[in-house]
Amino acid sequence: MPIPNLAQLQRAVTIAEQIEKLKEELSQLFYGSSSVAPKTSTAAPVKAVTRKRKMSAATIAKMRASQQARWAKKEVISAVNTVVQSTTKLAKKAKRKLSPEGRARIVAALKARWAAKKTKS
Repeated sequence: MPIPNLAQLQRAVTIAEQIEKLKEELSQLFYGSSSVAPKTSTAAPVKAVTRKRKMSAATIAKMRASQQARWAKKEVISAVNTVVQSTTKLAKKAKRKLSPEGRARIVAALKARWAAKKTKS
């Protein structure tokens, strides 16, 4: 990387000052005053070190057994639901059909109802 000369350093300082001034103006727009604005650091954020949780073999075995029990329970429930659905389909009664005489009675009753309604109005 080439060494910057004095003019480049002065230009960089001027630009940095302009950036700070604009940041302060922006924070005043949103927060009312620069003292209320949240502090931002110019340093790179430090990433927290996350460590993998270690579990004992016994704990892993317990977890595995409980998960397998949940899967087995789900399989049993789905099998029971399948059996229930198939037996209910067999147990359903056949649709009842309307006889021609019954249909004629219903039609006659409707005609009488509409005739009575027309005479009232």
